[in-house]
Amino acid sequence: FIPLLEQAARGELDSWSSTPQSRLALIIVLDQFSRTIYKGTAQAFAQDLKARTLTLEGIDIGHGSCT
Repeated sequence: FIPLLEQAARGELDSWSSTPQSRLALIIVLDQFSRTIYKGTAQAFAQDLKARTLTLEGIDIGHGSCT
């Protein structure tokens, strides 16, 4: 999953933020994949700001109520 995480970090998957489900997938890649792949290093938290921003923007535009 490293190539996928690297793509997300570079912004190459930003189009995933267009729907609630794919936005959630992007947040998971940025937040949880990085935690596992880079466990025990500062790099595990390098994507926190991007993941948090995507989360808050999603809530603001109504993605938080997806079913």
